[in-house]
Amino acid sequence: MTVLIVDDQINVVSGLVLGIHWDKIGITKVLKAYNAYEAKEQLKKTEADIVLCDIEMPVENGLSLCTYCREQGYSSKFIFLTAHADFMYAKEAIQLGGFDYVLQPASYEEIEKVILRAKDQVLLSKKVAQMEKSRHLFIKQRDSLIEGLCREWCFDKGTDWERMRSKLKDLGIVLFEDKTSWLCLIHFFEKSHMLQDWEDSLIAYAISNILQELFYPYGYHCLCWIAKEGDYAVYIYAGEDGIIPEESLNNQLEKFRKCFISYYSQELSCYIKVCDSPQKLPEEYEFLVNMRRNNVGAQAEIFWSDQQTRYKLENIQLTKIGEQWESLLKNKLYDSFSSDAKEQLYHLCRNENINAEILNRFYQEFMRIIYLHINALNVSVNDLFQNAQDLENACSAYTSVKKMEWLIEYVHAYFNETEVSPEHAKTQIDSIFQYIRMHLDQDIRRTDIAEAVHLNPNYISRLFKSIVGISLKEYILQEKMKLAAHFVRETNLPISVIAMKVGYTNFSLFTQTYKKMNGGFTPMEERKQYETEEI
Repeated sequence: MTVLIVDDQINVVSGLVLGIHWDKIGITKVLKAYNAYEAKEQLKKTEADIVLCDIEMPVENGLSLCTYCREQGYSSKFIFLTAHADFMYAKEAIQLGGFDYVLQPASYEEIEKVILRAKDQVLLSKKVAQMEKSRHLFIKQRDSLIEGLCREWCFDKGTDWERMRSKLKDLGIVLFEDKTSWLCLIHFFEKSHMLQDWEDSLIAYAISNILQELFYPYGYHCLCWIAKEGDYAVYIYAGEDGIIPEESLNNQLEKFRKCFISYYSQELSCYIKVCDSPQKLPEEYEFLVNMRRNNVGAQAEIFWSDQQTRYKLENIQLTKIGEQWESLLKNKLYDSFSSDAKEQLYHLCRNENINAEILNRFYQEFMRIIYLHINALNVSVNDLFQNAQDLENACSAYTSVKKMEWLIEYVHAYFNETEVSPEHAKTQIDSIFQYIRMHLDQDIRRTDIAEAVHLNPNYISRLFKSIVGISLKEYILQEKMKLAAHFVRETNLPISVIAMKVGYTNFSLFTQTYKKMNGGFTPMEERKQYETEEI
């Protein structure tokens, strides 16, 4: 236990150090300070459990020191000493959280008694803090154990169910086999901008909290864990008196879905199935995963396992469709090819006649025709997909209608590009140059340029690299730094203003970029060097 004595009178400090039986009252360390400044420096090195402090000190008094300690988060117990019986001092000391107020002169025995009471309070506070820390640690460990057990229960078909139930019961989770329970799979199509930086564990925590609140009035509880492929699994189970009609369950899930849309701008779908037996959870989970994969149209809805969709495989004559596409491509009718491919895709969606299997067949036929055509053009796959991201997107286009639509637009833009004459390509590049020059004071994005000049973003990147010889991003950066260098050398504008004039709101990033692009000199260093050379 540590005590800090603060008083501007050296004899008072010495008297307290020598006169109080510190060992007897359990104080192991006594620190000294002769003003508030010294006290602050001592506290930065060692936080005192108790501060025995004079109120009346020059420059900064003891009450001000106490205020400082509270602002810094120090938990020291303050015992104030003063020779003036001023009630206002006492009142302010208590308001600031002071432990006690001792009127001088006071015997050392009396001061010892006050210190002992403060010491008891310190020990009690530490005990409570330790208990609270232990409680939080237990809750955190409990949550981790529950999630681990749930993942094992969900993904391991060989799990010993009785052992699992016993372990869950030890953690306060009682599952009744005679009560109806449900397994729900929650799928985010893409994380919204609000959830981009959230860890999956934090999202699972938010899902659990919202669902717990929604199902609590019905006597139902929820276990939530991170499933595979970025999904979240939720086991909805009844307490001893829990009962919820299926209609109410659906309503609560719809409230949950709308809550995520409202608060997090996040679209999601829920796939739900009655669990006949907790032992069958792995099979139920795989069933829901298959439902989710079949939602290739990315419909943000609640899907029940008994909702049957009949897919008319016999009506989908993909071979004939492929022959039509092949004919259009041979005749270089790329606009018609793209329109027809999209129309066939949308037709399947409109008639609810599409699932993962059918979309995959559609994708395979589409890619077969594309490969035939690029071979005829003597073009390689690497020419068609020039960067890893585009190739990855193309390889996964069979997983959703949205991705398939992107692939159709991508190859349409590429094939149109092969028909552009050199003169027309130069005109397009000039339009891009003009847009960049007029918007150097902004954060120029490829999509903005594409919209302004009415061209496909991917096409712009390929066209620019093939004609100019560098990437669009590199060119924009060069032009921005060229203009910035002009302002640095030829004007007296502040560097921060120059940064804004070339589209930078982050001054530090601007300086780093400028230094990298201008021979290792910062804007200020280059300005000074340029001024010296002129002289």
